[in-house]
Formats: sequence, C-alpha cells, structure tokens
Amino acid sequence: MDFSSAADIHASVAAYISASAPVLLLALTGDGTIVYANRHAGNTFAMDLAGCSIDDIVIDFNGSFDLKTLVTAGEEQLLSLGNGSQLPQSFLCSFRETGSGLIVLCGHADQAETKELQRELLELNQEINNRNRELHKAIATIKTLSGLLPICSHCRKIREDTGYWTQIEEYIRQHTDADFSHSICPACAKEHYPDLELYKDS
Repeated sequence: MDFSSAADIHASVAAYISASAPVLLLALTGDGTIVYANRHAGNTFAMDLAGCSIDDIVIDFNGSFDLKTLVTAGEEQLLSLGNGSQLPQSFLCSFRETGSGLIVLCGHADQAETKELQRELLELNQEINNRNRELHKAIATIKTLSGLLPICSHCRKIREDTGYWTQIEEYIRQHTDADFSHSICPACAKEHYPDLELYKDS
C-alpha cells in the first residue's frame, strides 16, 4: 500500500485500530463515560459500550480502581475487564488525556501476568471465605447464648437442644472462648469451711 502523506498513514492506522486490531480502544469523557468503543471492544464484551461507564466493565476486586489516579500516573495498569455476566479477562491498559477527554488502549495481558492476577484473586477469595466462616461462627455463638437457657434449679446443669443436661462450666466452654478457674466465695467458705477462716474480714 502506498501512502502519499503522514495523514494517510494516520488514517490507515486509525481505521485498522477501529475495525480490525485485536486491542480495545475506548474514548471516555472526563467522568469515565464511554463515548466510543472500537469493534474489538464491542465484540469482547458482547454489548454496545457507548453510554456506559468505565466502572461498568472494570472488575474491581479490591476496590483500588481510580480513574484519575491512573491518568495522572501515566503507566500501564493490569486490569480485569468484563461485562458482569462473563468471566473477566486480563488486559494491560494505558490511559491518556486528550483535549476533550480520555483515550484508553488495552491489550491482552501475557500469560505470566494473567497467572499472577489469578493468584491474587484466589488469595483474596480465600481470605473472604475465611472471614465469612469466622463471621458465621460468631453469629452462631451469639444466637446460642442470647436465647433462654433451661437450667436446673438444684444442680445448675443446662439442658441443650439435644435434651442432654450439661454442667454449666462445660456448656460455656463449648459455646464461647471462656474458661474457668475454681475458687470459693465468702458465703460458701463460711458455711462449709468455718474452721479455716478463709475470709477473715468477711
């Protein structure tokens, strides 16, 4: 193909990126609204992106995505992108200011970067699962100890949901993190061990 001027080259490159290049090209307003998406972007997300926000396609796992910060930094950023109903894909994205808004150019991340992102995602999911288990355990404990507990008026055992009667110390050990160290109160010391004078001042 012959080019008669630099303008012809620019026009040809622009046409290629718009229609055929395997990269995502997005034009944004200053607040992140997408006003243009090339064909590959539309095919990737299987939707018309015009009018959407960049936030609609960024899968922000840890809440760190900030458009203004990325534009100011001027560095490529590894992002997970998707339309919410498909598996996210990893892209290396660069953000550049123009006279009227922003241009975002994204290419597929290489395998090593994708694996690193997947590893971080798995670690984050594991942490979330661990915290959920701790929360459910805490809620179960609160529910158990906030109800009405049937207790024997003589031996002070507690009847569990299974119908089994358990010593109050053992019951509390099973349902909380508390433990016991046994002592004797002044009234019981006076009644049961009067000769020992365990509490001389009482």
